[in-house]
Amino acid sequence: MHLFASLILPATILAAPLSLAAQREGEMAGLIPRSRITCKIVNDNGEGGWGVKCRDRPDFSSNIVYDGLDNGESYTFSCYKRGDCYNGNCTWDYAVYLGCWVHGYYTDNHCTVAALGTSCS
Repeated sequence: MHLFASLILPATILAAPLSLAAQREGEMAGLIPRSRITCKIVNDNGEGGWGVKCRDRPDFSSNIVYDGLDNGESYTFSCYKRGDCYNGNCTWDYAVYLGCWVHGYYTDNHCTVAALGTSCS
């Protein structure tokens, strides 16, 4: 009986899911990947034909990393940060594979604060 308990109990503990707090701590430390959500670019009215800009920081005065993200194109986002506001929206979504920030006004309704779940540090 002791052998059974000594093998099963540790396996049960190891299989237990992380609490939300522990998971967020792991994410912030870079130990657990953040959730990733695919969102489309929206609200690009095509002024100037340049498309939506992806910037190195969540503000309009920062450097443009990518230019020309067009309506309907999908990108992967992992978190958000508050920054410069536009049309009542003050969030910026982090595009994982591009390594830059897209203003939340230009991402579809899949990229909400609730869906992204965590603010980038």
